[in-house]
Amino acid sequence: QGLGVVVLEKHGGTGGGGIGTEGVFAVNSKMQQEKGIVIEPAEVIATEMGYSHNRANGLKWLDLIEASGENISWLQDCGVNFTGVVDDYHGLGKFDCFHWFVDGRGSNYIDPMLESAQSMGAVVMTETPALDLIVEDGQVKGLYAEKADGGILQVNAKAVILTSGGYAQNADLMAERGWDLTYSHNN
Repeated sequence: QGLGVVVLEKHGGTGGGGIGTEGVFAVNSKMQQEKGIVIEPAEVIATEMGYSHNRANGLKWLDLIEASGENISWLQDCGVNFTGVVDDYHGLGKFDCFHWFVDGRGSNYIDPMLESAQSMGAVVMTETPALDLIVEDGQVKGLYAEKADGGILQVNAKAVILTSGGYAQNADLMAERGWDLTYSHNN
C-alpha cells in the first residue's frame, strides 16, 4: 500500500513458534472446491460454540471463516506451497478444513512470506529487539531498538505495531494477565 515497513525481530530468525506449524485452517478454499469438499460455515460456528459452551464469539468466527478460503489463495500468491491434501487433521477434527504445507513444516510458509514481504520493500532486522517507544504529545512516533552490534537504532514511524509472540512459558506474565495457572506445568 505504499508504506515503508521495518520489522524488528529480537531473535536470530523469523517465525518463532510458527516453525512447527504444519498447515492452516480454511473453509471453502479453491483446494476444497476442487475436491468437492463443501462445508457450511454455520456448522463450524455451531461446533465451536458448543465446544466453548457459547463463550466463543460467533461473529468473529464468521469473519474468520468467510476470509479463510481467500487467505489460502493469498498465501499461495505469496509463494507458500501446499501439498494439496485437505483433511480433518489426522481424524482429530470434525471437518475437512486443514490445508497441509509441503513437508508439513512451518518454514514452508515463513520463508516464502518473508521473501514476499522483502520483495515489496519491507526491511527485516533480526537480533534487534525493541527497547522503548518514542512518545510525543501522547502519540507514538517511533521506537528505539538495540542493534546486533549493541548500538541504538531510532525508528521514526507513523505507526508501531507491537507483537510479543507466545508468553505461555512466562508464569509471571500469565498471572498478571489473569490466566489460571492451576493446571500449568509451572505449578
